[in-house]
Amino acid sequence: MARIEIYTNLLEFRNSISRYILGDINEDGWYNITGIEGQYLYKQIGNYVILVSKDFPSNKLKELEEVKLERLAEVLEKPGNVKYVLTLELKDDTLSTTEELCLTPFPGLDLVNDIIKDFQFEENENGCLSLKSDAKSLKSGIENVIRGLSLYFKIISEQEDIALKVASTFNEPQH
Repeated sequence: MARIEIYTNLLEFRNSISRYILGDINEDGWYNITGIEGQYLYKQIGNYVILVSKDFPSNKLKELEEVKLERLAEVLEKPGNVKYVLTLELKDDTLSTTEELCLTPFPGLDLVNDIIKDFQFEENENGCLSLKSDAKSLKSGIENVIRGLSLYFKIISEQEDIALKVASTFNEPQH
């Protein structure tokens, strides 16, 4: 299963690979690095760094460079829940978030999945939600995951607002 890590913070990326051994660079500008866990390739694209495991399909590297990542930092860097990396797994033609993200299930999950077609929320055995998307087109698969994360955080925010409104009505005197 190939692994993709998308870093929204360059310092965070540099810290994460500080003990890795830097290898050569391929003709497309991807650096080879080796760490305790194995070998990886990475490339800085604008303000982002994309790191992939060595088993990532080389014919899809170019497609990774075309992904629109502008919204990713905005989605991941929410106050109180800041993350600087999105870790994904590519298996067959399915892209999914990993346990590292561990989204909390929310009421109405099945209803949301019935409406949304570009991605799906799935609860795993540990009680975490992951986002899954078709990755025949890796570019649209990653963009769908980013949209899914945006939807998730919007739903959570709206639920908090509703909870506050309902709770505030309980403070009013009862007649």
